[in-house]
Amino acid sequence: MIAALSLGGRILRNEKYTAAAEKAVHFIQRTLVREDGRLLARYRDGSADYPGYIDDYAFLVWGLIELYQTTFKTKYLREAERLNESMIRLFWDKERGGFFFYGEDGEQLIARPKEIYDGATPSGNSVASFNLLRLAKMIGNEDWNLLAEKQLKAFAGKIPNYPIGFSHFLMALMFALGPEKILI
Repeated sequence: MIAALSLGGRILRNEKYTAAAEKAVHFIQRTLVREDGRLLARYRDGSADYPGYIDDYAFLVWGLIELYQTTFKTKYLREAERLNESMIRLFWDKERGGFFFYGEDGEQLIARPKEIYDGATPSGNSVASFNLLRLAKMIGNEDWNLLAEKQLKAFAGKIPNYPIGFSHFLMALMFALGPEKILI
């Protein structure tokens, strides 16, 4: 939602959309972030609970990137950078690449799944891939670019069987392989 509002504000030059995106970010920061910086997944009746999942982190980082590109307020880029670092620490699969669905500090289940399928909404892994690539270029963090490459390779074998099910992931791949233009 934050990404869509930020894009709408930028493309349509509508300050109401941008203000709504900023308001949503402030609400999340005020009510859905623990004192230790951990993002939470649920807010209900004045109470925030449950550690956030990869989707929560990836989509918020995406929204913060778009909000930064709309407002050029560096606090949004810095927050995207901080959350991205936390996301890597909590969810990254050091052995095979990609992001697990729940964090290392979450309830330990029998399996620790990784989702890549892009249905009605993109998967957290697809969004995280694109975020890693974009942030790597924006702030000059080559380590994130290398993580994105590992992630793209980790899931690449699934795409040929059903490409339409990986549309956002393919956007990240196009961004990684395509020519880049830098505006100064």
